[in-house]
Amino acid sequence: MKPEKNIPDDLLSKHLEQNLNAQEQEQLEAWLGDADENQAELNDLETIWNAAEGAAELDGLDVDADWNAVSGQLKDAAPEAKVRKLSWVTIAAAAAAIFLFSTSILQMFNTTSPSVQQYALADGTKVWVKEGTNFTAPESFDGNQRVVQLKGKAYFDVAENPNKPFIIKTENGGEITVLGTSFNVQTSPKTTEVIVKTGKVQLADKAGKNAIQMEANERGIYREGDLEKDYNENPNFQSWRTGNFVFDNTPLNEVVWNLSTFYKKPIVLADSNIDCNLTAFFQRENISTILETLEKSCALKSKEQDGEYVLYR
Repeated sequence: MKPEKNIPDDLLSKHLEQNLNAQEQEQLEAWLGDADENQAELNDLETIWNAAEGAAELDGLDVDADWNAVSGQLKDAAPEAKVRKLSWVTIAAAAAAIFLFSTSILQMFNTTSPSVQQYALADGTKVWVKEGTNFTAPESFDGNQRVVQLKGKAYFDVAENPNKPFIIKTENGGEITVLGTSFNVQTSPKTTEVIVKTGKVQLADKAGKNAIQMEANERGIYREGDLEKDYNENPNFQSWRTGNFVFDNTPLNEVVWNLSTFYKKPIVLADSNIDCNLTAFFQRENISTILETLEKSCALKSKEQDGEYVLYR
């Protein structure tokens, strides 16, 4: 049986509205498993949809004209991306993205490269985007705000502009507001985590009624409607992009977890009860040097198995 190369438009639309039944969810997952391009296409549609405030805000918009506009912009922004005309729900999402970003061209950075990608935005802000992350920004920032969308993990060095706040809308409804600072953001469907390196950052809930403010070395978390703040105790929160790691009497399970954020194959322990603390500094070392250090420091052996590096005794 040949894999299904196409999928009904109404099923994709129902997915965007979170209205699939169990059978339809299985059909969607089967289609996603057929080809990597299908997942990339769905990611692009979700990014556009998340940029919208909702279809109810679209009264009076010419959705057909807006779909034509956004599809052309997607071709310009990502020449290799697929663009297909979908049902009215998906077209409405595209129209809402156009509405949200005014007349600015929507740039979609769907990062599939195995390395971290760096982008410079129109205002001078620099963004480092991790593999598998969807990041969306307008070609120019019009109006009195600088609004972008993030689904995944990125590090921001925001150009200072006290008169035009920089706002990051996340997939779970959390909203991050800054004027000029540097910080790390990681999102998931239920959680947004912000770790501040310099300056001040505000993290608000979806309704915008509750918010917390963080300064350097503080961490904020938005999880299922709740906000919390604490001190960041992980010196390696930027290591996924820099490749530099500092360990000071750090338990081995934390060491391998941090290392796995940068190296493409995970490093795992064959036995979670292996007792060893590591003090070391790595500066973009190759994986063989990393494994050799771990072996010698903790009296371990290593092997490559099923796409992972396994440490054992």
